[in-house]
This record gives sequence, C-alpha cells and structure tokens, in this order.
Amino acid sequence: MAFAAAVGPLLGGAFAQLGRGGWRWIFWINLPLTAMAGALMLKYLQLHNPHTHLLSGLKAIDWLGTILVTGSAIMLQLGLQFGGGSYPWLSATVLCLLIFSAIGFVLFVTVETMIARIPVMPTRIIFDRSAAAILTLVFVHGFFYVSCIYYLPLYFQLVLGASAVQAGVWTLIAALTMPATTLLSGIFINRTGRFRPVLWVASTFMVLTPGLSISFSAYRSWPRLIVFQLVGAVGLGPLFQVPLLALQATVRPEDTAAANSLVLFMRTLASAVGLMAGQTVLQNSFPDPPGAPAGSARDRQHSIFGFESGASGTETRQQELMRQLITKAFRNMWIMYTAVAAFGLLANFFIGHRELLEEHADVQIGLQMDKERSTTGKTAARKNSVS
Repeated sequence: MAFAAAVGPLLGGAFAQLGRGGWRWIFWINLPLTAMAGALMLKYLQLHNPHTHLLSGLKAIDWLGTILVTGSAIMLQLGLQFGGGSYPWLSATVLCLLIFSAIGFVLFVTVETMIARIPVMPTRIIFDRSAAAILTLVFVHGFFYVSCIYYLPLYFQLVLGASAVQAGVWTLIAALTMPATTLLSGIFINRTGRFRPVLWVASTFMVLTPGLSISFSAYRSWPRLIVFQLVGAVGLGPLFQVPLLALQATVRPEDTAAANSLVLFMRTLASAVGLMAGQTVLQNSFPDPPGAPAGSARDRQHSIFGFESGASGTETRQQELMRQLITKAFRNMWIMYTAVAAFGLLANFFIGHRELLEEHADVQIGLQMDKERSTTGKTAARKNSVS
C-alpha cells in the first residue's frame, strides 16, 4: 500500500503528459488491477464465513447509524471544500453544512450508544483511552500522508519547474524507502511483540517531515529533497499498518471487525479533510492578483495553480517573484501540517502497553455473537426463575 501510494504520482504524471486524453488512464488502469485482485481473492482467500440469510443480514444492519455517519461525513467535506472557495466561510451554506455535520456526529454517537442493537461502531472503542489515542494517530496520519503525496509533486512543478513525469520520478526517493521502513517495523514487532516503540519513532519522524519542509526554498536543493523524503518515509511508512495492529491488540476480540472498519473510515475521512485544509491554507496565503476583488479565493487559486514556472526559457523578475510567493504559501501549509502532526505525537502518551501474543483464538462476531448472547441471556433467565 505504501509503495502504491508513493508510485501513484509517477504514473499519474506519465499519463498526464501523454496528451489527447492520456490522463484518463489514471482511472482506466484501475479496472484490470482490481479485476486481478478480485480473482486472486476468490481463488486464494480462505475465511471462516458462517452463512447468514440475506433478510436476517439486512435487518441486522445499523441503518440509522450508517445514514447518520455517512451524511455527517459528506456535509463536513462539502463544508470544508466550499469554505473560502465557492462560498465565504461565514456564508449560510458553509455554516449550515459544518453545524449540521457536527450535530449529525453527535446523533450518531447517541444512536450507537443507546439505540443500535448491533452498532456499526461500538462506542466502547472510542471511549477507551488507548483506542481513542490510536484512532487519533490514525486520523493525523491520514490527514498528512495523502496531502504529502499530493502537494510535494505540486511544489516540484510550480516552484522547481519540474514536469509531471520529473515530479513523479523525484518522489521515487520516498516510494522506494517507504515499503522498506514498513517491512522493518513489521519484523521488529514480530520479534519483540511490542508496537509502542515503533509508534513513537514513526510519530516523531512524521512531525519532522513537514517541519523540515518549512525550509524548502524557491530553488532546487538535492540534499533537502533527498533527506526530507527519507525522513518522511520513516515517519509515514510504519503508520500504515502498526496502528491497526495496536488497535486490534487493545479492543475486545469481538470488536476487531468494527475496529478495522473504524480505522479505514478515519483514515479516509482524514485524507479528504487534510487535502482540503492544505488547499484552504494555500488559497489564503497567496495574495490577490492585480485587479482582482479582495478576498477572491477563486482568483487566488487560479493564480497559484495556473502558474507554470518553466513556461519561459529565460527567467524573468516576475517569474522569480511568483515563485517566491508560491514558496511562502507552501511554507504556511507545511506549518499547518506540522501543528496537526504534533497531535499524533502527543497521542502516544495515552496509548497503553499491550503485549502481542502468538496464540490464536476464534471468536464469535456479528449475528453469530448476537445469537449466542441472546441464548445465554435466556438460559440465565430460566435458571434465575427456577431458583
């Protein structure tokens, strides 16, 4: 996953430069890859999967909780996307989206706690100190790593004058290192049964990554480009998988499936929010172009993303000034990401120690677990009645 995420910009840049709709292959390439993955799973994935009748399964789904969390997440993302761009931050549209999103999340937690029979998210997970801290770290990692993959090549192109393919090639430094750090963290945990040291080291390097990026200049510096990406690989690679292992070791065995889903949800939501946050900082850090109305976010965005540093063979004073302004805007964005990454580092103080065991035990989950609990409850009630 780490390798694929880092190689993505290289392939995307290559497709984008093909011209005549070549960029569409960014989407077409998913079809054969996902078909191959599906075929491999059908053939080789062997799981114990007790049969459940379709109607029983549909009845057991936490429909109210699912609708609330989905709707709240969509409103949050739309509010952040519209704010400062399509609408002012204090407009009724943006405020209503953000306020009703917050209300929706509160209602979701209430439903999961008091109403849902088989909640899509057992609230005992988020109310556990260690589990909540791990999920915070997952959110921070998702907030930053997708943004790093997106904005670093953008910096290469807008400021350093790289082509789309060159920007992708330069990110191979992280692409080739990140899988190695991920594998090394897995080997360490497998041999020691301890995951907290990995989380501490990775979280520290995750803070250093945007912190060091603040010093990026308007001109190419290979030592910085190489060293900073190596630091990022150490910080981001292990955090793809280790927090999931830590959460699985923290929650009850019957909550493992819900914990896995919660990690994926938090990381996906954080990725979208992180990208929008970076875009907002860039928009508001860039001055209005000459003749544009004050506070025109659309014009600021067009000025940033419409600028091509390599458009002319001879660099003019105006291009130099534009490059400096874009670098300053990126610097403000890296400062924001550093502050957010620091929350991930602080979350490690609240993660409790859990020793990973080698024994495997099957547990009942889903409808099977619910049926077993009902049977146990009825048996206990009969015994009490006889007594």
